[in-house]
Order: sequence, then C-alpha cells, then structure tokens
Amino acid sequence: MILTKESLYLKAAIFDELLSDDFESVPAQKKETELGAKRLAAWCHAASGGDWNLFSKRLKRDNLKYNYVLSRFSSAKISQKIKYPQWVEDSLWIQTVYQNQGLIPKKVLFSSKRITLPFESIFFNLVNESLGLLKASVSSKALSNFSNTAVDDISYQLLKSLSNFLTPYFFEGFSKHMELANKKKKRTSTTKLNENYNEYIAFMINNKGIINSFFEKPVMLRMIATITRQWINTNKELIRRIEADQPEINKKFKLKFSKSNNASKIISDLSDPHNSGHTVQILELQDRNKLVYKPKDCGLDFKFAELIEKLNSEKGSLDLRVPKIISKKNYGWSEYINHTELDQGDDGSLFFKRAGAWLSLFHNFSGTDMHFENIIASGNHPVPIDIEMILQGSSSEHLSGQKRRASMDLANTKSLNSVMSVGLLPSYLKASDNQMIDIGGLSHRLHQPASNKCININTDEMKFVAKESKIKVSTNLPHKKNKNILFDKHTEIFLKGYQQYSVFLNNLFKNNGLSYFLKSFKSHSTRKVIKPTRFYATLIKRLKSTSLMDDGIIWSADLDFVSRLCDWNKEKDSMWPSIRQERIDLSEFNIPVFYMGVDSKKIINPRGYVCKLDSKSGFQQSLKRFKLLSEDEIRWQSEIIKISTFNQLNYKKNITAYPIKNNQRKNIEKFYFNEAQAIAKTIKDAAIRKSGSASWLCINWIGETGMSALAPVSFDLYGGSTGIGLYLAAFAKVAKSKEMKKISLEAIASVRDDVSDKNAQRFARVNGIGGASGIGSIIYGLTCIGEFIDDEKVISDAKCAAKLITKDLVNKDKGFDVIAGSAGAILSLLKLFRHTKEKWVLDKAIMCGEYLLSIKRTSVGNVSSWVGKGFGLIPHTGISHGASGFAYAFSLLAYETKRQDFKKASKDSLDYDNFYFNKKVTNWPKVNTNQVEGPKREFREKVCQWCYGAPGVGLSRFGMKKFGEIEPKIFKDDINKAIQAVNKNSNISAGDSLCCGRMGQVEFLTEASFASNDKSYLEEANNYLTHCVENSHKSAYQFGGAEDIGLHLNLYRGIAGVGYTLLRKLDPTLPNILIWE
Repeated sequence: MILTKESLYLKAAIFDELLSDDFESVPAQKKETELGAKRLAAWCHAASGGDWNLFSKRLKRDNLKYNYVLSRFSSAKISQKIKYPQWVEDSLWIQTVYQNQGLIPKKVLFSSKRITLPFESIFFNLVNESLGLLKASVSSKALSNFSNTAVDDISYQLLKSLSNFLTPYFFEGFSKHMELANKKKKRTSTTKLNENYNEYIAFMINNKGIINSFFEKPVMLRMIATITRQWINTNKELIRRIEADQPEINKKFKLKFSKSNNASKIISDLSDPHNSGHTVQILELQDRNKLVYKPKDCGLDFKFAELIEKLNSEKGSLDLRVPKIISKKNYGWSEYINHTELDQGDDGSLFFKRAGAWLSLFHNFSGTDMHFENIIASGNHPVPIDIEMILQGSSSEHLSGQKRRASMDLANTKSLNSVMSVGLLPSYLKASDNQMIDIGGLSHRLHQPASNKCININTDEMKFVAKESKIKVSTNLPHKKNKNILFDKHTEIFLKGYQQYSVFLNNLFKNNGLSYFLKSFKSHSTRKVIKPTRFYATLIKRLKSTSLMDDGIIWSADLDFVSRLCDWNKEKDSMWPSIRQERIDLSEFNIPVFYMGVDSKKIINPRGYVCKLDSKSGFQQSLKRFKLLSEDEIRWQSEIIKISTFNQLNYKKNITAYPIKNNQRKNIEKFYFNEAQAIAKTIKDAAIRKSGSASWLCINWIGETGMSALAPVSFDLYGGSTGIGLYLAAFAKVAKSKEMKKISLEAIASVRDDVSDKNAQRFARVNGIGGASGIGSIIYGLTCIGEFIDDEKVISDAKCAAKLITKDLVNKDKGFDVIAGSAGAILSLLKLFRHTKEKWVLDKAIMCGEYLLSIKRTSVGNVSSWVGKGFGLIPHTGISHGASGFAYAFSLLAYETKRQDFKKASKDSLDYDNFYFNKKVTNWPKVNTNQVEGPKREFREKVCQWCYGAPGVGLSRFGMKKFGEIEPKIFKDDINKAIQAVNKNSNISAGDSLCCGRMGQVEFLTEASFASNDKSYLEEANNYLTHCVENSHKSAYQFGGAEDIGLHLNLYRGIAGVGYTLLRKLDPTLPNILIWE
C-alpha cells in the first residue's frame, strides 16, 4: 500500500499550496478545527514569534483573513481542476521502488572506490532507478562524453544528497533499535559483526519500514522526490549542454574534449544550490585538464573579462587576470584556474600589489562578495573566479528611511560605500561555537569550523563526533612549498597597489568618461543578495529536520521565518513580494537567488519579475564612485585600509597634548575636566548628525578575538550608541552642558525607536537580553541617562525595553552571563526597579533568575557554574562571562526577594570563583590558561582586567555589599586578595579601556578606597588615571586596533569609558557602570 496522489498532497502540502486554488475549504469537525488552530499557531510563531497583532499585519500584506486561513487549515479538499506538482507525481514511482525491492537492495556499482555514506544501502535502488531515468532522457551520443567513473560521480551526487538529508532521521531510529536490542540480548562470541545495524537496514527495506516512514512523515517523501527530480533535471541539462557546446569549449579553452578524452571525473558541492538544485561543477577530462560549468547567466563575467583585457592594454596597468568565459543562455563555461606556486625568488609582493589593484577596481565597480572562496591564487595573480556581484545598486533595503534613524542610515551608507564593502579586506563571521572567522578575500584559512562527522559508518559502533577539517594551504593566498605567503607581511605593498590603480582608473575616467568602463554591461544583470546566504543556510538546516514532517502545514510554517526580517514600521514594504519567492526556493532546500539589471531598479529571479527597489542602480553607484575618485577620496579609503589591516600594519596617529603643570588637587580636577571635555568634543565632532539623531563610524570589536573593524556604531551599552549617549549625558550633568545633553538624546534617538516601534519584538529576538550587549544594556543605559538629564520620558523608554523581556525571549538565551545573557538582564532590570519601584520590573528579573536555575550547571569537582555557548566546556571565573557575574546577579535577586534558592545560587557561584583562585600568581586566572604556552599563558594566569581577573572579581564583591548579600568573611577575604592581585599584576592588561585595561583597575581601586577609608588606594587610582592621560598626550590612548581616538569612541573599550572614569573623579555620585550601579 502506498500514499495516493490526493492523500499525499493533502498531507504534505505547504501553506502556500493549501491557500491556493489547488484546494477548496470544506466544513470542519471539532477535531479538525483544533488541528487548524494548531497549524495557525505554528505559523504565527514562525512568522512573528507568537505576536498575534504582528501576525495579523503579516496576513493583511497577503490579503488574507484569520477566519479564512483557519477554515482552510482545518479542513480542505483538492480542487477538481488540479494539476499535481511534479514532486507528487515523482512520489508515486519512488514509493513503488521501495514497495517492490527485493530482500537485498541492488548495490550501486561504482567503478572506483568511494567514501561509504551512512545508511547508503537504503537508497541504492532509488539511485539506480533514477540513473535509469536520467540515461533515458539523453542520447547515447551525449552520454558518451562521460566515462563510467564520471557517471559514477553523477550517481554519487544523488546518493550523498539523500544520505546527508536523512542520516539524522535514520540514526535516531537506529539508536532506538540498538537500545532495544541491547536490552533483549547480550553480545557473545557468536554474535555476528554489525548484527544490529544489518537488522535495522533489513527492517527499513524488507519489512517496508521506509514505506511506513512515508506514511508517518509525508513531507519526507516530498523532499526525497524533490531532491531526486532536481538531480535528474540538472544533470540532464549538463549532459545535453556538453554535447551542444563541445566544439566551442575546445576552441575557447584549447581543450581536446572528445569521446576518447571525455570527462573522467565530476566534482560537485562547489556552490550553494540555487534555482531548483543547480550548482557549480568541475569536469576533469582524461588528460587531467579541467573545465568549470556554471548553471547561471555568465554574461556579466564575459563582459568583465573583455574589460580586463582592455584595461591591461593601457599604460600603467598591473596586468590583471580573470578566467576565460563562454556565455550561453542561462549558463556558461569558465576556464579552470589552478592554484599554482610562486616562482623561485618571488616573495609574493606582486600578488598583493595586484590584490590592492583589484580592491580599487571592485570598489569603483560597486562590487561586493569578494571573500576567500571567490579568489584563487594562481602564481603571482589573485584571480577572481566569481564576479556575479559587481555593479551592485545602492542598498536601500538596509536603510530605515525614518527620521529618528536618519543619522544611522547615513553611517550605514558611508560604510556600505567604503572599500570594506568589497570583501577583500578582513571581515568576520561568528561561527556556531561563538568563534570569529575571517572570511576576507585575503584571509588565511587552514581550519574549517568543527562540525559533526559520522565515524564507524554503517557499523554497530556508528556515532557522531565533532571534527575540525584541516587544509594544507589556503587557495586564496600565494604559496611556496606547501606554505602560504601571508597578507600581514605585505600590507604596505597592498596599499600601494590600491592607491596606484585608483590613480590609474581616475585618469582613464577623466579622459574617457564612464562609457569606457560600463557601456558593454548595459543589458546584463547582477546578483542581488536580499538576505545573507548564512541566514538561508541556517533556515534550510532547520527545515531538513524531520521532526515536523508529519504535517506539511506545520513544517512549512518555518519557511515564513523570512517574514520576521521585514520592516513592519511601513504600511507597505516594496520587498514583500520577494518573501513568497524565498519560500518557494527554501521549500526545495535551495538558497534563494535574485538578480537586478545593472541599469535598473527591478529585482528578478529565474521565475521572472519580483519587485522594484527604491534605490540607485549599479550604473549610478559606479558613476558616483568614479566621480568621487579624487585624492581626498583615495586618502580616506586608504585610511580605512590601514584601520582594517591594523593587526598587520603598525599604524599610529598623534593626539593634541594637554600638559600637566603639577599634581595639586585643584589643578588635577581641572586637568581631568579638560580631558573629559576634549573627549566629549572628539565624540561630538565625529558624530554623523541628522534630523535629531546621531550616529558614528567607529572601531567595533569582534567578539573575544581581539580583532576589530570599522563599522557603524551598534546600539548597545558596551560598544554602541547607548554607551556613548550615557557618557555624553554624564558630561552634560557634570558640566551643565545643554549642547552635550542634546547630543546624548540624539545618540539614543534610534535605540528608543528600536524598543518601542512595530519591529521591537524582532529587534529583541535578534539582539538578546544581555546587560552589556542586549536589551538589558538598553534598559540600564536609558535608566542612567534619564537620571543624569532628569528626563522621565527616557525612563519610560527604558520600561518599553524591559517589557520586551518575555518568557519566550528569556528561554532563547544561550549566553547566560552578564555581557550577553540572563545575568546581565537581572542587573539591568534591578537598576530600573530601584528607580521605579514597580513590581512588574522585579518580576522580569525573577523570571531571568528562575530560567538560569532551570539550566543544568557544569561541575568541576565539587563546584559548578554556568558556561555560555561558545565559551568552551568549563565555566569561567570573573564578572563578564563567569561566576563572579552570576554570584553578583543572584545576590541582588536574593536581597530583593528574600529567596533562599537565589541566595544559594549566589553562594555556589562564589565557591566556583574561589575554587580557581591561584595563590601562586595571586589571581583568578582564565580557566583555559592551560590551552596556551609562553607569554599567552602568563597573560591568562595574571590577567588583571575588569572582564577577567581581580578588578572585576573585586568590583562584583563591592556590588554585592552595596546592593545584595555576601558573608562578611568572604567579602573581606576576596577584597584583600583582589587588592593584592591588582598591586602585583596591574601591568597585565590590554591598554586603557574600562573592560580590558587600566580604567577597570582605576574603578576597582577607587571603590576599595571608599569601602576601606584608605586614601592610599584612591591616590594609587588617581596616579594610574593621570599616567594614562599623560601617555595619551605623547602618542594615543591604547585600545588595540588603529590608534585614533576619533575611531575608538565607545564606552567599554574606547575614549567614552576613559571620559566616564574622569567624570567619576569629579562627581563620585555618578554610578559605577561596571557593576550596573
């Protein structure tokens, strides 16, 4: 028995199909209405996070009404005029394959050895049947262009796709089978090898276990049919196209493609699947020559190759290289670029000079996406192998267009128009383990992020383990003797290449105009990335889970996760039609792909017209950049290159000095004030101001890597506009400055909208609840600013932010700590509670505390604590990510609620913290100290910062004494240890910042003086502070990255933090932001 077409379509249809004319509503029974409500709730949760008001707006955009959708979701029948989708038709013969297969599946006979795939035998008959259909769809002449091993590669593609998709499902079933088998019988010497695995496979195939799975998971059958049909169609195209284009291929690429020198190998998995399963493939001939097949429009690549040839003929060119291209309708062929070594005596300088030239050309051609996968180092040539994203139009979809966000839009525009947008310079992505990965075109990548790999495949011992893949050499960098030549040795020649080629292009533009460059591109399209590929890939990974595949509507609800990123502040969103197109592609496990004419604002995809953007075309963008290509512009972009490559290039600037005449108290106060004022002025002068809002371009720190990038300022307290606004408001209070009060309000104009407009819930979901980097940081920052400038409207917006912390949002927290998680949210909410005394605010903090208590802690010996995602396996010490922060947060909760479970959690965290105190180095070292050696190990052992080490630990204990509960003996002992640690290790910090440097030490010693009435600590703190300021006048404040105070503006790792420390010397009533006072 198999699923009929009608039954399958009813069970596996996605919601777009069920709401189409393919179906009709019928009266529903009570049980069916309950199913309809369940389906609708799943859709609401996926599209709007369970916000029914927002979901009603989402339905309205598609002209849908709640009752109509509920009725159709509850009960429907198939329309009489139905034409079934292809996947339904294919599902019938696929079921027949499994219905009719014999006791032993017919193995796919590969002519060469292949890597065994998990549960592969379940798919053998399906692959064989599919291969038969493929062969029947092409001529024998066309197929003769492929050797048996190449046909094997084609078959293996399908086998691998099916195995990758369904291994998690079958592995779960196999694990249950193993568990039952182990209970029933014990292994003996007569037990057959892999008996349990073989029993499970026999059950799935011979006992129709797979057929039963189709009944239980009809969407799974749908996706098997979809994957199989895509494989048949795409490979049919490839085989036919090779036959049609072989003479032209041989002539263009000087190959000898023939029956006797046919394709012997096909390499797949070279790109994301787009447009019904199309991917880039490499064909290797018998004589080892290679050819690249690109199943997309290659007209842009062809015209670009012509332009490079023309540029290379001009005097002053650097002889750039691109692949040769054959452009056909909707596909093309490309020359294969080998990753060849540098010649003997070549140090790589010319390679990096040419790379600088490419940066200039791509920037002026409004190009993006030149990351490491799109560059091949061929000798001393960096060769771009995919230029589908040149001539990009302006990114209006990334701009709000709203008055209070006008300055932020300007900052984003400035960033998007810089050389950073090209992708060649260092740029970072956060991996699933919270590590930051440089994906820039010149990055050195020898490791792939760890991923789960199956080992002991198809045995009783089969399991998954996390494995990191290693690469011998990065193919995007030049190499000699299997060793890469790195960018950090050649940043100066790279910069020179950029500057020289920019002048070269500018002269050509002045003499010939834009038509010299762009005339031949006019009728072509460029790819338009609407949402990051990484977002789509994550969503597809979620969709591949079979857990919801018993119901097509509930499964497909997750397709509408793309709606969450829409702008709900607008009544109409010009991009809305793209949402449906995204869902169509994602429902086939394809990355959505869109295109835009280089002289047009229309967005299209392979199915046709999608929508129109209110933006500049790629031509207009390129014209604007060429017109701006002056000496001043080249100088500005050169500064960005220096900043972006600072870790490779030692780059410094001097800062105006304010000399100290003596150390008398009166003059020191004036000195501190003058410096705080100079910092405020620097921040004001760097501001991008418009329509009552302010934003900045500044150095943003990349996670815990110590790497930085120039980017528009973020929203938060740690590194964003809320922190900068807090400093300016504090200065306005101390200096009674109306001007700085105004700018402080401008700094938070955007974030106040973020927490109160129609997109607020989405904003909260994206950014989390942390006390330094999430919604908690906004609550704390706005509360402080409201107090500083005596503005209850700002406090009211802090309450709006607090209301965003819902149970659903808290349950998604995986950071847990003070910086990014629930502990920080507790501290921030309690700050607001101390101001408002409103019980609902305290209830929110309690909710966060109860969530943390529900999370299993990680034990080390007899002590335990929480460890956030991405911070390793062992919980940390200290305040930012570790036990001091948890102890502090729970101490405050215990004080406010008198709850013993919170008090115990605080004490447990203190025990964990002190378990790691090292008497030898007099410190609470980072717990992963033993993972490094040499200077790095010494630094981690003795690190003396707020984030890690004694200053932060000590400040947490002062906070507990002020606002919470701590045993007097523990307080006294820990403070004494922290003071000794700071005295001994004060030089082990990273510069002058509050988070990682001397300002954190100053704040700790100041608190120690107030707590003990020992003025020597205050004197020591003042000496530290004065010394930092004096040194900055000789060179610059030390924050790492580019040493330009006009770029290091933020609160926790920039000049705003230095300024705030200075202000607290002038007005000690200002709260200590390092303990969320």
